[in-house]
Amino acid sequence: MTTEMTITPVQSSTADTTASATRSLDQQLNKHSFLQLLITQLQSQDPLKPMSDREFVAELAQFSSLEQMQQTNQALQQLGDSMRLSAATGYLGRTITAQEASDGTTVVGKVSAVTVLDGQPHLVVGAALIAPDAVSRVE
Repeated sequence: MTTEMTITPVQSSTADTTASATRSLDQQLNKHSFLQLLITQLQSQDPLKPMSDREFVAELAQFSSLEQMQQTNQALQQLGDSMRLSAATGYLGRTITAQEASDGTTVVGKVSAVTVLDGQPHLVVGAALIAPDAVSRVE
């Protein structure tokens, strides 16, 4: 008995749809899915022609490599988040000029705090929240 798996290509006209499809595929093909596929493969193999040791070890090595890549990706993402927060705290107590994203007005003022919204740091200038990349001048 053999098990076939088909992968349907996802075509998209926008980057958001592609990113959504990628996240969906990542959620569907996780460690649990891989282990289920491996167990099904082992159960379905011909007892007179078992999987060779080399093939089995190669599949386990691929699984281990995939898990290490996922862990590395998470660590890099955390490092990037930490670096963005650290860079934002460098503005504390300094007077900045920035373009406010919500209405496009120019904001000039002293950065009194840094807050994190949706995982991204923002500078607090008076009542305005400014993304660090919107800063055009620092005094």
